[in-house]
Parts: sequence; structure tokens; C-alpha cells
Amino acid sequence: MNKIITFSGNFIDLFQMNVNDINIIDISYGLSNIARFSGQVPFCSVAKHSIYVANILPEELRLSGLLHDASEAYVGDIISPIKPMMKEYLEIEELVMGIISKKWNLNVNHDLVRAADKQALEYEKSTLFFNKSYRTEDQKQIIDQFMYLFDELTREK
Repeated sequence: MNKIITFSGNFIDLFQMNVNDINIIDISYGLSNIARFSGQVPFCSVAKHSIYVANILPEELRLSGLLHDASEAYVGDIISPIKPMMKEYLEIEELVMGIISKKWNLNVNHDLVRAADKQALEYEKSTLFFNKSYRTEDQKQIIDQFMYLFDELTREK
């Protein structure tokens, strides 16, 4: 069985997904539960990381930055040193990210999004690994921030 159940109660077949399967509530909740750096630092979620990335970018790319890791809400995350060895995982992740990108017309592979992702990574490394007094995050607060930013970026202007 290729189906997963999401926070909102949807049953999704990862190999036959379509844009109607994608739900921003599931994305925000899922990303808020995934720890950066394999959990080897004070808790920092992929949702918080995504907010960092979005806030670095120019307006027209902020939504792409916010959702650049959204596929991980459905397929989980694998740490960078191992990910290149996981061909099948990468194919599924790319398939899911393609559907998410289609739903919101994202350009998650834009050079500026990739650069912002790396900039956020370096900031997180310096903050989380070398400052053990860093405060961990509150999940509800991060979900609220993520959803507020998503609503702000998708509101018709």
C-alpha cells in the first residue's frame, strides 16, 4: 500500500498524487515536526528553516522559499550526506515537489532560492551547533508563523 495519512486526515497515494492532494495545513504541520540536522542540535524545525529562507528572498520568490522543502512534509527528510545515495527517495521527492510547485506555481530551483537555502543553513549551523543556549521552538507558534506568511504571500493583491 502506497498511501499515507496526513494530519488533516487525507489518504494520499504518493505515486499517484495530484494537486488536490496537497494541503498547506499538512505541509505546515509536517514540516514543524521535522528536526533540522537529524535532531543533533536544539530543536529547529524544517518549517522554521523555511520561514528563514522566505524572509531572505525578494517578494516574487518568497513563496518558493517558504515551500522549497514542502515535499518533506509527505516523504520525510534525509540528511544531506546520505541523500545523494538514495536514488529512489530523490525520485519520489522530486515527483512530490513537482506537484507542489505546480499547485502554487513555484520556482524552488531558482538560483536565489538555492542561495537563500544555503545562507539559512550557515546561519542555523552557527546558531544551533555553537550556541547551546539557543532556545528551542514552540510548534504551535511556528505553525502559526508559517501559515501567516503563507496567507500573506498567497493573498490576492
